[in-house]
Amino acid sequence: MKINVSQEAKEKLNAEKKEGQFLYLRYDTEGCGCANDGIFYLTLSDQSPDSKDIAMESDGLEVYVSKMLRIYLTDELQLAYNPETLTFRLSNKEQIINARMRLKR
Repeated sequence: MKINVSQEAKEKLNAEKKEGQFLYLRYDTEGCGCANDGIFYLTLSDQSPDSKDIAMESDGLEVYVSKMLRIYLTDELQLAYNPETLTFRLSNKEQIINARMRLKR
C-alpha cells in the first residue's frame, strides 16, 4: 500500500508533528450508523504503532494505517493539503475519499 503525499501536505504535517509522534490514517464510525459508514481522518499520536498497524509506503513521511482498514482503500492513495480550507484531501485514481479531512490531535 502506497500513499503519495504532496509537498504542501508533507510540509504542513511535518510542521504539526512533534518529536516522538506518529501519523495515523484512521476511520471514524461514531454517529455514522454502522461500522461500514464512516470517514477517514488523520491524527498525530504519541502511541507507537503496534502489530495491528502497517506502515504505508511513502516518500519521506511515515503514515500508519490499521490492517483492518485496507479493505476500504486501494493500493495507491494521494494526500494533498489545501491552505485555503486548512484541510487535507485523501483520494485515489477512482474517487475522492475525503475532500476536507482535518488533522486531529
